[in-house]
Amino acid sequence: MSDCEFFTRATWRPSKYRKMQKRTKPWGGRKTAPPALLEAAKRTAFLPGRTNRRICSATKRNGGPCGNLALRGLTVCGAHGGFSIWARQGKLQPTGRTAAFKAARAAAVEGQSLTAPADLMRMPVYQQADQWVRMRLVKAWNTQSWRELISQLNQRQQRGTEVCV
Repeated sequence: MSDCEFFTRATWRPSKYRKMQKRTKPWGGRKTAPPALLEAAKRTAFLPGRTNRRICSATKRNGGPCGNLALRGLTVCGAHGGFSIWARQGKLQPTGRTAAFKAARAAAVEGQSLTAPADLMRMPVYQQADQWVRMRLVKAWNTQSWRELISQLNQRQQRGTEVCV
């Protein structure tokens, strides 16, 4: 399909006043679905909504059905134990981003982080801080936001001592 067939006055939707309206037809600005999509939908029994999908069999706290889609091979969704079942079966693998974040946080807490310089670790602000503040200090080290962060921490510390007295 060429661009001249796709972008015509008949197929392009108006945009000036309807730009913020929710799109009801997911096929890129056309008024009708492309024939290839309709043909694939017929072959795969793709119905609108959740009519031919497996729904979670769990009940919510108010007694009603969950309504979320069930995970593959299970009768429940991820919120009702599906992810834990997949984790036990070994199908759910942790992402590298989460593992890297946990390793960096553990290293920053122990003071063994490669990103935390020795000058920063010797500072009393760093030594008295909890793990989240230490991570913020390491990120802000030698940047423009360093002074702002130190002043914020000093203000918090002063407010904390005033309340306790």
